[in-house]
Amino acid sequence: MWISTSALRQKNWRIRKPLSPGQTVSTRYLNLDAIPIVDEKGNFDGAFYVWSDVTDLHLKMEEVKKAQYRIDRMIADNPLAIAVLRADKSRISINSSMRSSGEVS
Repeated sequence: MWISTSALRQKNWRIRKPLSPGQTVSTRYLNLDAIPIVDEKGNFDGAFYVWSDVTDLHLKMEEVKKAQYRIDRMIADNPLAIAVLRADKSRISINSSMRSSGEVS
């Protein structure tokens, strides 16, 4: 038997329950990777499952999303004309003050 990695399947799970009796409810984010095991003829014979705790990664991604939202709001709501540019000076976005100033086309 051999393991085929070409058919790897992945699923993300959000689990909310006490980790042990008496503990408060906590949220964990788990990732399930499933690799089918097939024989030489290609017939399915089982699967190899690996659970990974990705809670820290998920929480960091949420922090980044919140920070990005705050930055976007500060730029959009600022009374000064602001343009956000890439390194090559092409425009990513402008706020409404910049748009109404008539300085951009």
